[in-house]
Amino acid sequence: MTLPLEEVTGLVRRQVERLAALAGEAGTRLHHVKPHGALYNQASRDPLLAAAVVAGIPPDLILYALPNSALAEAGRGAGLNVRREGFADRRYRDDGSLMPRGEPGAVIKDVDAAVEQALAIVSNGVADTLCVHGDGATAVAILQALRPKLEAAGLTVRGQPGD
Repeated sequence: MTLPLEEVTGLVRRQVERLAALAGEAGTRLHHVKPHGALYNQASRDPLLAAAVVAGIPPDLILYALPNSALAEAGRGAGLNVRREGFADRRYRDDGSLMPRGEPGAVIKDVDAAVEQALAIVSNGVADTLCVHGDGATAVAILQALRPKLEAAGLTVRGQPGD
């Protein structure tokens, strides 16, 4: 989908505002923003699109983005708190971008391989936060195996500050 950049900003802003309102109604607050799917991947590569996405994010929210991506750079440039995001269950290209899901081997289904990758990502200081896709058949098993390994490595596992 190709949209004018100002329309992207407006869509992001409206979605974030709506989600923040829903969080407030539930007695909590929105903690971070992470663009999803194609928007995440495109904004990771395209500085103009990344800037349009970032322009729709309030400054009090954290932005999750691929390390060294256009999205992370745009977020930092706009003064946002950016957390570098690593993926336990996705393979990476040599340039640090995610392999498209349609490519063979792009999704890591093996629990041990996903845990090993996640530990390498955090041990090497590549990421501040990890993503495990909930739509994968092994997502729960990956999380159950990963948490004790992270804790054994001396890392604190939390959902949000204060958890």
